[in-house]
Amino acid sequence: AGKAGVSIAHFRRLFSEAMGSPPHRYVLASRLEKARNLLATTSLPIAHIAEGCGFSSQSHFTACFRSAHASTPAEYRSHLLETAATAAQR
Repeated sequence: AGKAGVSIAHFRRLFSEAMGSPPHRYVLASRLEKARNLLATTSLPIAHIAEGCGFSSQSHFTACFRSAHASTPAEYRSHLLETAATAAQR
């Protein structure tokens, strides 16, 4: 808001109109998308993914992930591995 020369409330409104969600929700969704990609394509520990995606802790990451995707990061990764194993058997 400061760099744009507008109030915080005005910035929030302009950002929401342009991006379709408030700034905090947009940033959180971006972090979760990056984390989902890393969970699917790497074997990095979940704590490292959490840190690399900007979450304050693994527990914060897990809570946000569960809220958005109805599963924990570990459950998500496990499901992906099971799906890949099933597909490989066919």
